[in-house]
Amino acid sequence: MSDRFTVHKFHHIDFWCADATNTYKRFQHALGMSLVAKSDQSTNNTLYASYVLKSYDIVFSFTAPYSKKAAALSEGTPLRDYSLDQAYDFVNTHGLAVRSVGEWGHLGCILVDCAKAAYEASVAHGGKGVRPPTELKDVATGTSQTISEVIMYGDVVLRFVSGDFKGPYLAGYEALPEIASHSLGLRRIDHAVGNTHNLVQAVEYIMGFTGFHEFAEFVAEDVGTVDSGLNSMVIANNNEGILMPINEPTFGTPRKSQIQTYLEQNEGPGLQHLALITNDIFATLREMRKRSDVGGFEFMPKPSDSYYKSLPKKIGDGITAEQIKECEELGILVDKDDQGVLLQIFTKPLGDRPTIFIEIIQRVGCMREVREPATNAVVGTEQAAGPGASNSTSGGSGSRPRGRAADQRERHGGSGGERPARPEAVSPFASASTSASASTATALDVSNRSSGSPGGRGVRQPERQRSDGAQAGRGGGRSTSAPPASSSSSSSSPSSSSSSSSRGGGGAFYRGGGSSSSSSSSSSSSSSSSSRGNGSTSSSRGGRGVGSSARGGGNRCAAAIQAIRDCGDLRELEALVEAEATGWTRDRYKTAINTALNRAGQLGSLRGADPAQSHRILSLLAAAYLPLVAKLKAAADCTIPLHACAKAKFWGAGLATALLQRLSREDGALLGDAKDNELSNLWWSLSEALRSAEGQHVLYGTDLPLLLAATSAALVTNADVSARHSSNILLACARLQLCDERLTRHLTGCLTAQVGQANCQDLANALYALGELAEDVGHKPRPEDLQGLVRAVVSQLGAAGEAFTPQALANMLLGAAQLGHTGPGLLRPLAAAAGRAAAAMDAQGLSNSLYSLALLQPSVSAHGGAVEALCGECVRRRFAGFNPQNTGNSIWALGTMRYGDQAWYAAAVEAAEQPAGMAGCTPWDWAHLWYALALVRHRPTSGGLLQRTADDAVMLRQGALPQDCANLLWAFANLRLYDERLVDALAGRLGEVLRRDPAQAKAQDLCNSLWALAVMGPDVLARHSAVVAPLLGEAERRWNAEGAAAIKELEASQVWYTQLELAHVGGGELQRILGAGDGRPGSLLCLAREAAEKHAVEEVKSSDLERQVVSALERLAAERLGPGPGPGPGGAIASVERGPVVPGLGRAADVVVELAGGRRVAVEVDGPSHFLANRPRDPTAVDGPTELRNRQLARVFGYGNVLCVPYWQWVGQGPAAQEALLCRLLGLEGAAAGA
Repeated sequence: MSDRFTVHKFHHIDFWCADATNTYKRFQHALGMSLVAKSDQSTNNTLYASYVLKSYDIVFSFTAPYSKKAAALSEGTPLRDYSLDQAYDFVNTHGLAVRSVGEWGHLGCILVDCAKAAYEASVAHGGKGVRPPTELKDVATGTSQTISEVIMYGDVVLRFVSGDFKGPYLAGYEALPEIASHSLGLRRIDHAVGNTHNLVQAVEYIMGFTGFHEFAEFVAEDVGTVDSGLNSMVIANNNEGILMPINEPTFGTPRKSQIQTYLEQNEGPGLQHLALITNDIFATLREMRKRSDVGGFEFMPKPSDSYYKSLPKKIGDGITAEQIKECEELGILVDKDDQGVLLQIFTKPLGDRPTIFIEIIQRVGCMREVREPATNAVVGTEQAAGPGASNSTSGGSGSRPRGRAADQRERHGGSGGERPARPEAVSPFASASTSASASTATALDVSNRSSGSPGGRGVRQPERQRSDGAQAGRGGGRSTSAPPASSSSSSSSPSSSSSSSSRGGGGAFYRGGGSSSSSSSSSSSSSSSSSRGNGSTSSSRGGRGVGSSARGGGNRCAAAIQAIRDCGDLRELEALVEAEATGWTRDRYKTAINTALNRAGQLGSLRGADPAQSHRILSLLAAAYLPLVAKLKAAADCTIPLHACAKAKFWGAGLATALLQRLSREDGALLGDAKDNELSNLWWSLSEALRSAEGQHVLYGTDLPLLLAATSAALVTNADVSARHSSNILLACARLQLCDERLTRHLTGCLTAQVGQANCQDLANALYALGELAEDVGHKPRPEDLQGLVRAVVSQLGAAGEAFTPQALANMLLGAAQLGHTGPGLLRPLAAAAGRAAAAMDAQGLSNSLYSLALLQPSVSAHGGAVEALCGECVRRRFAGFNPQNTGNSIWALGTMRYGDQAWYAAAVEAAEQPAGMAGCTPWDWAHLWYALALVRHRPTSGGLLQRTADDAVMLRQGALPQDCANLLWAFANLRLYDERLVDALAGRLGEVLRRDPAQAKAQDLCNSLWALAVMGPDVLARHSAVVAPLLGEAERRWNAEGAAAIKELEASQVWYTQLELAHVGGGELQRILGAGDGRPGSLLCLAREAAEKHAVEEVKSSDLERQVVSALERLAAERLGPGPGPGPGGAIASVERGPVVPGLGRAADVVVELAGGRRVAVEVDGPSHFLANRPRDPTAVDGPTELRNRQLARVFGYGNVLCVPYWQWVGQGPAAQEALLCRLLGLEGAAAGA
């Protein structure tokens, strides 16, 4: 039977109790777990208290209801259907026990691909659904989680959890930092055991709706101690990462069955115990026993001395004499089966009732063992910054400035910050199969977001060449259907196989808290494997037999390989593997198993292939290869199957972990003589593991630094690493974010030395990888190596035909941009090729190409038509496939290159307004998109996009970061947009952050927000005084503490313009805060005024348009309307002053004209940058900074005395018409006519 839905691992276990605080603290102390999340009254949850502990992959939560009289549903309650009545009933009935977080039953919480699909499949196959799929939103990150629940047995409920939420528990809980020093080494949940009255009925029901298979079966004779008295079955999912034993009591034993005792004391079925894995049970137990007498957990009594004296005979050389002595000292039970040695110990019941307890285990040599990471392990973590961010993590892109002109920055309030989020790379490594289509999955998407760098990126990697002599994708080269032959050894005599019906071993899961261990049974017979064993000698599906009964012989192995290659689909291959895999193991046909692994990956990648069937085959092959791993003698025998697993995205069954552990043994000695293709396969496999949770799980169980160091040492001593393998390993270095200058320079040197052997995909991968390494870890290739690579790329670009794939062109542009390589010799032909390939690019490729061109040369004309071609393709397909970041990055890029086609921006906005256009938008996505639109001064005309943003006001209010809030406010102010819901939400969020943790907000966030609210007007400042006050207060506090290091001049000038608006709000706290220094030297107010005046002086650099207007006014004054003698109405214009700084305003007017009678008029000459770009020739369509300027000038000169000369009324007119325009604006038509 196959799983009816994809299952990964246990997600969490939740205990319900009467006192969550004291219960979690006891578990925290006893098990060395860290408090990582909470939901209680401090987080505005007034219904229940819940605390979450974590140790590596083990997550326990503890939930207790508040008083029925005082508790109430509140905004901060994550699970809003929590029932107080049920909680009280549960605790009264069961005492301390495992219980779902929500409304229904006990819990086995597992992580699945899709909780909705798992629920629907379960119900369709007889499962009793109790919680339909329910979405939980995490407002802080904009991610979500879906949970659903199905009854298992009695009150027990199986909960499915899925989604992109990456927090430690459930969405809606407040995350807390994990303290690694608490750990006692407990790594993950190995199995969760339940007790029920009727074993067969429960198992058939659960297997029916889950599709799980029977993993093992035991009867009382197998495991019955004096107190146990049980029958048991173990059910498991396909990859056997979820093991759920279920027990029933037996009767007629000298003492009552402990299972029956449990059922009576628990008042029904329930979860009996949890088995927790440790990698060092001796160290874990020493510390746990120290705590037993001071609030920790107590353990069951030790076995007798005779038990430990008999162990050497029973266990053999599975563990050493010294380890047996430690087991005796600590009371650890020892068992052995066909898969290795199991060390285990049980606690006494955890509460007053003899019900739930904990088991601590370590598997020594067991194929199921999966080790977890050390607490300081870092695997491929990536993070990117949004506009205005400075990235605090390596690999971010927020630190590079946009390069906008100073006057443009000032006009827009000094904001705009840094460049947008670094885009994803166009396309991943291609699967090394014969399939023509490249894989498009993304690598690890890290959603952790620091306050300085919202958002994350998932890097889609470029195509990868095969490391076994073939290559995928359209970059040239050949392909093969099977991996290279491994270094196979001659066949050996067959070993005996066990006839036990249990793959888990008779003693692997149950001792039931008893005081002795029964020995596991084994058999010397080799042919009577049961239906639950590893296979049979014949196939019921009509597969091709290859004579597995024969022993040894190259001809037999060759026949097996040919039979594998002849399989045309997964059905044929599965039948063959089921029939022959056991024989291949017996005969040590490593090459046959490797060929089958590779073939399963190839057939599984074909259109219409069933992934579940592919993984079933891979699981069978993994079981066949695992017994051979420990004695493998060549690196190729590890790297070839590892490569096949990585291609098929198969990380289960323990094979990948076992292979990596074999390579790690003896400090990686096996890798010393490895060939470059073998090392390339290994590096690619390691980097591929980053792309899934299961793969990361494998990496966590691997000594990754050791493997990387060993392979690096082997590579740098090899001067003949091929161009292809150099390129592939560089690409893996980029994905792993490995900073090893010696290795990367060596590989780059090998590549350029053999550049004549490199094909287009090799070159593209290398250029992209070097760009990623430069961006992420600061690696700078040697100039001569980079120039050699560039010359080879240019040579191929100049060849006849399109040598590079569209994705390769987009990736090379991104690599060149990240390297800062702007040489026209590469840029021009590369941009031209990208333009020609636009129609074949996907949305990511189009967006990345535009983004990269903007970084390389911020000018449309510099790229010879490529920008126009890429833009035209975006519009032609109506932005189909664009996600929010693609849209935002494309708009930003075109704004940076001053692309003027407003119809393009309108089309982008129209696409974003569609239901799918901004689906799943996070606060960062909204901020990024609106920032880009403000940069190009494009205000959407329909209002639909603003409405969609306002619909997410609650999400913004609860989860936007200070930078998100500031950038949104800044964008709305520039575009002169106002939506009360949005501004209220953003202001409220800023106020909340400043109350809780003001350090999250940067000075730029404070000043941008103040300036934006000032642009919106004094009434808006007054309405939001509750946030303006803390913004001002925090700015003043930082100034007093750090001075100019805290508040830059440009930011201080924003504060000054805010103060000018506050003067019209009226007296009160706002003005008191800002005027605390009364403008005295050294005060923030003094700095703000000085900064604004300094900036105004620097701004007086007239444009040609301003000079023309001033010249015309001076000509009018001198020749026609000035104060000199002569006929006519002289004296109408008393003086013309160019660019004076207006006292007390901190602004410079373009021109100040004094008229007869002392009337002074400010004349502002407004070019295109003062107006919304998509409303040409509309004098009312000024942008926000211009609106603020006019308002503040009018307070000095008087309303009606600030006149604007719009560029379209001036440009192209003759002198007479221009002078007439000025006279009309100044009200001097009559004087001019008289003159």
